[in-house]
Amino acid sequence: PSNSQIVATLLIVIGEVVVAVFGDHTNDSGVTVEDVAKSYASPATISYFSCLAVYMLFLWYLIAKSKSPKWQRFAWGSCGGAITGPQNFIKDSLTTVKAVVPGVKIPWFFPLLIVLACVTAFVGLLLFTKAMKRYNATYCAAAYVGSYVMSASINSIMHYNTFASLPGTWNDIMYPFGLSLLMLGVCLLEATGGEEEDCCESVVEEEVDYILEGITATMMSQEDAIEKALRDCKEVFAYVQLETQPEDVEEWEQAR
Repeated sequence: PSNSQIVATLLIVIGEVVVAVFGDHTNDSGVTVEDVAKSYASPATISYFSCLAVYMLFLWYLIAKSKSPKWQRFAWGSCGGAITGPQNFIKDSLTTVKAVVPGVKIPWFFPLLIVLACVTAFVGLLLFTKAMKRYNATYCAAAYVGSYVMSASINSIMHYNTFASLPGTWNDIMYPFGLSLLMLGVCLLEATGGEEEDCCESVVEEEVDYILEGITATMMSQEDAIEKALRDCKEVFAYVQLETQPEDVEEWEQAR
């Protein structure tokens, strides 16, 4: 990786650490099944998933229709992390299990939460794997983690009202600062994401040229060897014809 890619990756890692340290660490004690159900009817949660759906459609459009390699690289790098970001499904499913009291049936939406948690994780990993097949590992890994943390953070802000649960002023300052570092690292990584690909492409082109030159030289040497063999054969035939006298031919015919 280049120096700019290393700096971008460090910014992403530092931003993730800051977000994790100064984020919301409140537990889900006292949350009931009704609270979990109502949380998905809130305007903030509906807005988040609506925007996520529109964003994923936009990334799909860039992958399928865009002619810009840079935008396609951005879409492939961020789509896996974006769809893995909604961690509310797995958290709310565990909260539901803890909130169910003895003698009360598990609510109907509990299996749905489990299915959505598995689907988002699997689809995100699948998209990340496809991105790894197209671009270098440094860019894909950092872009995936960066988009994942941003999606999960926005999900937490909208679904769990994170800012209202932050314990102090430092958290109010450092949490957005960590997200800003993360975004800066992702932007820097995107700006320099094609450096390694360009380098790899030039190396591949050089190797292909070298192989073609070797094949051409081999074919030319083979042609020279064939021409030399033909010349030797002609010289041998000419020598045999000169050595064969007419008298010998007549004697051979009489003997027949």
